[in-house]
Amino acid sequence: MLLPVLLAGALQWWVSARFTSQAICERIEAQRNCRASIGSASVRLLGFPARVEIRDVEITPRDPGLKPAVAGETYIKAGHVMLEVNLLSLLLGELDVQRALVSGVDMRTVKWAEGGNSLRLLLAAPGTPALPPVEPLSLEDVDEIPVPAGEGPVGADRAWHLSELPVSATLGEARISNANWSIHNHRKGTTTQIKDCTVVLTDMKLDPARPAAGGTAAVSVNTRLILGNEALETRTVDFLIGLDGKYQLFNPQTGFLSNDLDFALTLKKGSLLNRLPTLVKLNERLAKLKDSAGLDLSLPAEAMLLSDAVIRANLKDDVIRFQEDVLFPFDTWQLGLNRESWLNSLTGEHEFNGKLTAGAETSRKATAEIRAFLDKQSRELTDFVFQTVVSKVVNPQGNVELPFQSGGLIGRPDVMVSDALGDALRKAAAETGKDLIRDALEGGNKIEGLIDSLRDRPEKPAKDDR
Repeated sequence: MLLPVLLAGALQWWVSARFTSQAICERIEAQRNCRASIGSASVRLLGFPARVEIRDVEITPRDPGLKPAVAGETYIKAGHVMLEVNLLSLLLGELDVQRALVSGVDMRTVKWAEGGNSLRLLLAAPGTPALPPVEPLSLEDVDEIPVPAGEGPVGADRAWHLSELPVSATLGEARISNANWSIHNHRKGTTTQIKDCTVVLTDMKLDPARPAAGGTAAVSVNTRLILGNEALETRTVDFLIGLDGKYQLFNPQTGFLSNDLDFALTLKKGSLLNRLPTLVKLNERLAKLKDSAGLDLSLPAEAMLLSDAVIRANLKDDVIRFQEDVLFPFDTWQLGLNRESWLNSLTGEHEFNGKLTAGAETSRKATAEIRAFLDKQSRELTDFVFQTVVSKVVNPQGNVELPFQSGGLIGRPDVMVSDALGDALRKAAAETGKDLIRDALEGGNKIEGLIDSLRDRPEKPAKDDR
C-alpha cells in the first residue's frame, strides 16, 4: 500500500518540477520568437480529474526594440488558463480532456505598412525575419510572414491525417472567455477590435481508426466587432455578433484535415454601419441614375439594425457561401443578399448579389424626383409613364427597390446597380407611343413631339398653317 502512495507522490513532485513558471517560460521561448512570463503555475495529478493551472500569462516580442516593431504594440495576455484531464483514460488508450478554459485574454497585434504581421512573427520559430525577404507584388492584404521550408502550413503534400494521432481523444469543453483583441493596420490606417468575446467548443471526438465516427464539435461565439478608420476618426462597423455552428475538423470520408464550419451567424439588433466601401460605391452608381432616369437616391452613410438578421452559411476552403437569402433591416434602408453570395475569408474577394431597398422618406423623395423628371419631358404623359415606371422600381410598400451586384476585393468593391429605372423609361416610351398612335386616330395632337421628348430627342417644330 505504501509503494503506490510513494510512486504517486514522486510522480506529482516530478511533474510539478517540470511545470514551474520558469520551466514553462523556457519551453515557450525555445519554440517561439517571443519572451514569456507567468505569475504562477500549479499541477494536481492525484485529483479526479487531474488539473494544470497557470495564471497571469504574458507573451511579448523577443526584441521589442527591433524595427518595425514598436514597444507595447504587440502582446498576448491571459489571466487564467486551466486544463482538466482524466489521466485514467490514458490507460485505455484515450486522451480525455474534460475542460480547457482560458479567461481574461487581452491581445494587441499590428500589420506593418512594409508588410508583415506581428502576430505571425511572435508565434514563429526563433530567428524568423521580421519582414518578408522579398517585397510582394501587391501589399493588399499580402502581409503574412513567409513560412520557412519544411514548416507549416500544412499543404496538400503534407496533409495531416487523423490516423497520425497516437490515441483517441475526446474534448468535453474548450472555452475562451472575456477576450479582447486589437489589430492595427498601419498600411490601411484601420483598427479592428474584437471585444468581450466568448468562444466555446464542445463534444469533440477523434478516433484515428474511424474517421467517420467523429471529428465534429459544436461551436458558439458571442462578441462585439468594431472596425475603425483612423484617418476619418470614425467606426465603419460596430457589430454585435452571435454564432452557433458545427465544426468539422476532419473530413469524415478521407480522414484528412478539413476545417469546415456550418453556421448560423446572428447580426444583432443595434449593430451599426458607417461609410462601408460597398455603400460608398452604391451611392456613386446611384448618382448616375439621376441624370439618366431622374432617380435622386442617396443612402445615408450611417445605419442601425432594427432587428436581428441571421446568416446561414458554410465555410469551406476559406470561402464563406450563403445557404439562404438574408435581409438586413437597417433603419434608413434595407439590404438583401441572395443565397449565391460568397466571400473568401482569406483574400477578401467576394461576390454579393442582392437588392437595395430605400427607407420611406428616401423613397418618397426619390419618387418625387422621378415625377419632376417626367414633367420636364412631357406633362401630358407624366401620370401614365409615372405609373409604368414606378411599378418597375417601387415595391408594394412604396419603397424604391433596386437589384445590385458587388464583386472584387471587399475593401475596394466593384459595385453595379441594375438600371431598372432606365429600362422602365425606355419601355414606357415605346408603350406610350402605341397609345399615342391610337390617340392620333381619334384626333390627338403633339404626338410626335411627345414621343421624341420621352426618347430624349428635341421636339420637332410645328408646321406653319399659313
